[in-house]
Amino acid sequence: MEYSTQKNMEELEFIPSIRTQVEKYLIHWKWFAISAFLALFVSFIYLRYYATPVYSVSSTILVKDKKTASGLSELSAFEDLALLGNNTNSVENEIEILGSKSLMEKVVDKLGLDVSIYTVGRVRVTETYGWKNPLLISFFKNDTTQVNIPVEYEITINSPDKFTIANFGENNDKKQTFGFGESIEFEYGSFTVLPNFKTADFKDLSKNYLMRFSSKEGVVNNYAKSINIALTAKNTSVLSISLQDPVREKAIDIVNTLIDYYNTEGIDEKNLISKKTAEFINDRISIIQNELTDVEKEVETFKKDNKLTNIEAEANLFVETSGNIDEQIAKNETQISLVKFLKEYLLKVENQDQLIPANIGIENNNINTYISQYNDLLLQKNRILKSASAENPVIINLAAQLRQIRSGIEQSVQNFESSLTISLNNLKKNERNLDSRISAVPAQEREFRGISRQQQIKETLYLYLLQKREETAISMAVTSPIAKIIDRASGSKLPVSPKKNIILLAGLLLGLLIPFGIIYTQDLLNTKVNTRKDLEHGVGAPILGDIPHNPLEDQLVVAHNDRSSTSEAFRLLRTNLNFMFTGFEDKCKTIFVTSTTKGEGKSFVSLNLASVLALSDKKVLLVGADVRNPKVADYLNLQNNKGFVHYLNDPKLKVSDITNTLDEVNFDIIFSGIIPPNPSELLMSSRVKLLFDELKTKYDYIIVDTAPISLVTDTLLIAHHADLFVYVTRVHFLDKRMLQVPKDLYINKKLPRMSMLLNDTNYDKGYGRAYGYGYGYGYGYGSDADIKKTFWQKLFGK
Repeated sequence: MEYSTQKNMEELEFIPSIRTQVEKYLIHWKWFAISAFLALFVSFIYLRYYATPVYSVSSTILVKDKKTASGLSELSAFEDLALLGNNTNSVENEIEILGSKSLMEKVVDKLGLDVSIYTVGRVRVTETYGWKNPLLISFFKNDTTQVNIPVEYEITINSPDKFTIANFGENNDKKQTFGFGESIEFEYGSFTVLPNFKTADFKDLSKNYLMRFSSKEGVVNNYAKSINIALTAKNTSVLSISLQDPVREKAIDIVNTLIDYYNTEGIDEKNLISKKTAEFINDRISIIQNELTDVEKEVETFKKDNKLTNIEAEANLFVETSGNIDEQIAKNETQISLVKFLKEYLLKVENQDQLIPANIGIENNNINTYISQYNDLLLQKNRILKSASAENPVIINLAAQLRQIRSGIEQSVQNFESSLTISLNNLKKNERNLDSRISAVPAQEREFRGISRQQQIKETLYLYLLQKREETAISMAVTSPIAKIIDRASGSKLPVSPKKNIILLAGLLLGLLIPFGIIYTQDLLNTKVNTRKDLEHGVGAPILGDIPHNPLEDQLVVAHNDRSSTSEAFRLLRTNLNFMFTGFEDKCKTIFVTSTTKGEGKSFVSLNLASVLALSDKKVLLVGADVRNPKVADYLNLQNNKGFVHYLNDPKLKVSDITNTLDEVNFDIIFSGIIPPNPSELLMSSRVKLLFDELKTKYDYIIVDTAPISLVTDTLLIAHHADLFVYVTRVHFLDKRMLQVPKDLYINKKLPRMSMLLNDTNYDKGYGRAYGYGYGYGYGYGSDADIKKTFWQKLFGK
């Protein structure tokens, strides 16, 4: 049961603590509202006039497999050989090529992205592009000098024929007028300006334009970094190419042009093999054609010299018998010639890093497949070298594979040549055996057969090369691009940034956080007494109440019909004092009012406490006992006549001589009098006791305004004459560390019936409120609401 009660008490204490923290900020709601409004206004202005909208465009392409794109299906035969490595078209490599600076440089040159036109508005400078450009710029670059830093010229249209360029010349300090179409020389070359009558409105001559020449290298680097290329999904070869730019049309052109150049380069690279093969075949055809002509002339000469017309009719038997052998010999010799041509090509130093002619007619699958594999790897290496260095691990790996494959080609050619030679020797041996059986045939026939065989070999090889040349031409004509465009570049007409909702929300949050941070920081750095809770924790003495801030200049605020919050607070203080004096109903109550330091309002409290007690039909006397810094007379705008000090100094004076009954107030006053040179010794006089003893017989209440207790000992010297001490502490004035002074006084019981009073509280600003107290003052006629306030006082609660 005891534990449950304790827990409930802790919960009750926790609830006011949360409410106090929340109210600390809620009372400044006007500042939060103003700050939030200003932040939203600034955010709106930023979005309207300063923020540059950025648009996003994207395109999707399908990267084809090399075998599909080039038609070289025979490459699949080598996939099982370990020395060939991975021959698939690496999508990652294609991503690197698409994002390469060399490819982007071609796009920049094509679109002229190193020259920009901007329309200068009142606040914002807006870039224009394409058909929307009011001016058409033709830039003729200097071959020796490149633009290193951006060069900007301000252009003002004077008329449909003339325009003026500001900040022109060597020092950018001249203004010069030119005509449209006129060649203008500057340090990086020359340019011409033409009006775009489709978009330019030259009726409004107040418009200004900004022309910027940028470094091509900088533009290339910027767009190469900005473009984003990624796979749309795993295990696919579909790429998404996206770009964000302030000009939507320019971003679309950049992406589309990039894809076009990528396909163009891919087609050119794939045609290199066909071109090399065509060159090789044409060279061979030229050589074979000359050799065939020589053989045909030799046949013609032989027949003329021997007067022969149809030798074959005389040797039909031998031709029929040796026909198959001759055909095989011709085929073998043709293959040997092709192998020698290829071997000669491979041995030339200038062909070491060149593509090897493919499909030239060699009937050896190993050699043909090796050549196709070698050419594909060499093309892949050259493409990657455009965006990577020779030290790249991929390049090093490809170079090793190329060397290995080329060695395999050379070895296969050598082996194939040896095989053909052996086969040819066997065929010739068989032919010689046949020749021995026809020894009766005339020598002319044997000689003619040798010449005829050479003619047949040359004709067969010549026709074969012509066929391969046509096949190569067809292959070049039907080459398809690497990338198939699925979606051309497009994008939303709404910008992707800045995001208006996010910026407005961020502005609102910032507007709320700024006053929150200021209030939190002020509270964190504030070491002053602010609330009742500070007094309870710092002193522990009973608290009589709190006195609100006095908005009036008059120090005497308590009047008969006054219902202001300050007057009501003093009435509540009077009630609380009556409870404190239970059992003293028929006795005079002597109330001393003091504080820790000066400026905390003890004289103000003394004056109004005397007034509110007098309103209850009690006889009240106010004694000014703060002899070092008297304030009572000043507050009432009266002369500080004979008073407390005079009585202590002059034994002849009577109490009636220093007591003042005034029309201005409803109570009697004893002023402090002159400031004595020895106040402490004076307060130790026996006449102090005589004074209070006599006064207690004449009054119901005696209010004594005493000196601040931490500065001098005056109050402690006369403290024993008091029935109760009202210890005044001013809000937001006294440092919390000074609460140790009243705490020691209370613990050591140096002041009789010591009670605390919180002064100058301001609930509109949160000072003085601790547990939600402080409401209820100021209702009825004559309240604070009747005090006229200015607009700013109403707005900020002053």
